[in-house]
Amino acid sequence: MVEEFKLCRQAELEASDSYDPWEHDEFFENFDQGNLTDEERDLLPPVVVVTHSASTDCDEIGRLLTSTHPIRVVIINTQAVTVRDDESGEPDPDMGRLAGIQAENSLGYLLLSQRDVYVLQTSVGNPGHLIEGVAEGLRQRRPAVFHIFAPDPQTNGLPPELIIDQARVAYESRAFPLFKLDPDREDAMLSLAGNPDTDRNWTVHEISIKDPAGYEKTIAPSLTLADWAFREARFQSHFKVVPRGHLNDQMKPLADFIELEAAERVGYEPYIDVVDENNAHFLAIVSPALADAAEDRVEFWNYLRELSETIVPEFRPDADTEAAAAGEPPPPPPPPKLDHTVKQRLTETLLHLCGYGQDPDFFGQTLGDFLKKSKQTTGAKDNGDE
Repeated sequence: MVEEFKLCRQAELEASDSYDPWEHDEFFENFDQGNLTDEERDLLPPVVVVTHSASTDCDEIGRLLTSTHPIRVVIINTQAVTVRDDESGEPDPDMGRLAGIQAENSLGYLLLSQRDVYVLQTSVGNPGHLIEGVAEGLRQRRPAVFHIFAPDPQTNGLPPELIIDQARVAYESRAFPLFKLDPDREDAMLSLAGNPDTDRNWTVHEISIKDPAGYEKTIAPSLTLADWAFREARFQSHFKVVPRGHLNDQMKPLADFIELEAAERVGYEPYIDVVDENNAHFLAIVSPALADAAEDRVEFWNYLRELSETIVPEFRPDADTEAAAAGEPPPPPPPPKLDHTVKQRLTETLLHLCGYGQDPDFFGQTLGDFLKKSKQTTGAKDNGDE
């Protein structure tokens, strides 16, 4: 299409008898995407590459994202975290502490290293974050990548009706934190908006329990990776459920256990609080492999927190003025607006992905309606969480 635009430009000059070889030959010889006008850029269709995290080669994705073409990479992640089965044999000595953890974080670190790429890591459990982020990514002049967590009930061992709730708990527990890396942001490039309690390692969750005498009370322990994993059948081998009465001095809540140094953990068993269908209180002792995975995720979360405070954008609103004063070319032009048809199609697809396709009222909203309502809801909450 760039070649076609070049031919159109040349034809217009020829038709108006204003083509000057001395002025235009060198220009058209070096004509590329950077010479396109806003109108021409709007005619370029985005190239969308859809893949699954399990079949994604990080090196290939990295090379793809170095292109200046309008490429949009959609990576669907159905598992968020995978952990080895402790009974499957000895861990690979070359992998050290993270032997039970697959390459989910490798992809996360790779995406964060792409400072010239719009990156969205999101979840179907937060439709507002997903839809708004994808809409922003489609408007970018630069490549964009959308890393979306969408649990697979059959593979994960989860009832289909709990998919959206489990996707929500995934980011709340730091199993799959939300983030947006936007090189064009006016302040920090990396935003963690949408995650609860961004100033802490973990958020908390309320559990209603009923003691043997029938009295009910509510506790609020930390919501860790293990609390998210306990809800899925594929992780059940990593838990040993015991009655609350088995609690002793050699047991520690997982969040506290992770805070200990390696030498201090010897002799302790990490656990989380769980309840059964009758709200009876139990303890779920966590396997070493799953405890390692939880530690790994909180390390990644803290890396995100650190980055969100340190990296700054390459382009500022006043960059064009500064560039002009310095005799430099101005920054890239602002992104185009999506027309109504594209917005509606985008809304329908994403709402289907989020499991709302069967709700006529919800599904009938336009993207603009959804975002407006989402912002009103967000503004009404003290903590700003979506």
